[in-house]
Amino acid sequence: MAVNWKKKIFKPEVVLDKIANLQKDIDGFRYIFEYYNATAALCSMIEFPSGLRSIDQETMIHSAVHNAKENANLTRSGFIEEVEKLVKEYSSQREEVYHLLTSISLDITNLDHEMSIENCHIRLLTSDYPKKFSGREESIKKQLVIIEEIPADYTKVIVAVKAKSEKEAALEALRVLDIQRAIWCLLANPHDAISFTTWGPINNIRLGSVHTIHADGGAVFSDGLWYEPNFARRIGLFSPSQTGIFQKSCLLAMEHLNQSPYKRQLIDALLRYVRALDEGDPNTALMKLWGALEVLTAPSKESNYDLVTRRCSAILPERNYHKQILEHLREYRNANVHSGYQNDFSKINCLQMQSYFHELIFFHLKNENQFKSLKEANDFLDLLSSGKEALEDKKRFLEKAIAFVPLI
Repeated sequence: MAVNWKKKIFKPEVVLDKIANLQKDIDGFRYIFEYYNATAALCSMIEFPSGLRSIDQETMIHSAVHNAKENANLTRSGFIEEVEKLVKEYSSQREEVYHLLTSISLDITNLDHEMSIENCHIRLLTSDYPKKFSGREESIKKQLVIIEEIPADYTKVIVAVKAKSEKEAALEALRVLDIQRAIWCLLANPHDAISFTTWGPINNIRLGSVHTIHADGGAVFSDGLWYEPNFARRIGLFSPSQTGIFQKSCLLAMEHLNQSPYKRQLIDALLRYVRALDEGDPNTALMKLWGALEVLTAPSKESNYDLVTRRCSAILPERNYHKQILEHLREYRNANVHSGYQNDFSKINCLQMQSYFHELIFFHLKNENQFKSLKEANDFLDLLSSGKEALEDKKRFLEKAIAFVPLI
């Protein structure tokens, strides 16, 4: 499993020399700060084989630095050799079953209590966690980090996942739970300013303040506690007004997602969407949500600056009007990025952008069998945005070309 250095712009030997020279620096705080700065840079310079989680990559970088220093071979080639050894060792490990314990602000009355996503099993509990996970509470109490109190009314959740380490397990479990939560939030979130009366996350279905990772036997790992640094409690659980319709719509959306030929890109957008709207500051949420729109409309970072606005508005009635609203949101987003600009319309702007994401993601989900790739779907949106008259002209031109082909 080959490991390589990335772009030619990087000069890893400069960073490796810096790490080697840090041995002479006995100032503890400065050493730690400089060391983590340098190892973080190395993480960006290495091209790992696909399939390795980013958090495992970070662990490997630290281990490779240590091993290379021990062997007096902290060089460009020596470091890569150490990383390759660790990758090979990691790949040979057997997967084990782990359990992530957390909670969500969802009333599960009359909803399905179990679901499977990408080989992970999610279980929503109507009571407390099983006794074998009793070490969770003690583990939380021992933490030095101040953690917000876990809401007593939140629904408890267990996500079972197979992984090669507890860190990988936690990362994957939270990812699949956020995929499900994104589908829920598409149907549960407010879509007008009247519903959004307080400063806080737009998501109605939020994670609890702390998550713990456990072995299959129930034991909690000493470093297996994860917490939400920007946790904002929802007062009261979200309860769908029509549970039957809510449940059916969620299942249908997940079915369309699984059948899409560009499922990976849709999942990327959904994860960005749900994590953006966990933010309490609507300006921060808006900037992150714009990134979710870009994943779908400008995945290759094409230079054409109006791809997001043009492709989003293509599927909407009053296309020209919505394109102007999207241009306004783009301008607001850019002003916020460059100068920290914000105003009293921040909540409305964020809700507007959420509505456009909602329309776009459901366009892709409902048409999962119409396009072979995201590029093909975007080519269709480009055609659609040109208007009926232009399409009619293009149709006549193509018909002439088709009729001409046999004569060649």
